[in-house]
Amino acid sequence: MMNKLSSFIVIVLLSVLAFTQCSEPEYTPKPKGYMYMELPQKNYQVFDDNTYPYSFEYPSYAEIEKISDPHGKYWLNVKFRGMNAAFYLSYKSMHSSKDFASYLDTCTDFMSMHYQKSSGIEEQYYEDPDNNIHACVYKIKGTAVASPYQFWISDSNRHFLRGALYFNTIPNNDSLAPAIDFLAKDITHLVSTFRWKK
Repeated sequence: MMNKLSSFIVIVLLSVLAFTQCSEPEYTPKPKGYMYMELPQKNYQVFDDNTYPYSFEYPSYAEIEKISDPHGKYWLNVKFRGMNAAFYLSYKSMHSSKDFASYLDTCTDFMSMHYQKSSGIEEQYYEDPDNNIHACVYKIKGTAVASPYQFWISDSNRHFLRGALYFNTIPNNDSLAPAIDFLAKDITHLVSTFRWKK
């Protein structure tokens, strides 16, 4: 009797074990990871086109795209194809101090489009009196901000250039943080090497 009971228990246990091994494993979703981005070595070259009233240094891993825009001449895009990003540069000539104030207001208007998604804005001013360069770089903080950096450069009486960094993707600045920090250094380099020609 004991042998039959022992055999029965062993058979039941083996059956349960076999059944649990054959059933589908429970699926646990993995947390979302951030994309891997291999960032190139920093190396710069000069943009110095004779038809443009300015020059600057830009990364060797970027391409210059000249823009024919009905609203103004001397517009450029500095495109980073490997990161799906670009600096959009728009130029305006000035004829009075009112123009300077108006263009600064335009910069504020463009930034105000990001206020709703922003958790704060940091301003970094740059002055180079020897080359008549006055500039400001704005870091627009926030996970869903479409343009994490914007900037302007002027001589405050004849020339004004506005720039903005955009990624051609749905904003998720947590995952884009390595690329944003990387390109922020290129903005600083562009501003510090920027020169007006006339």
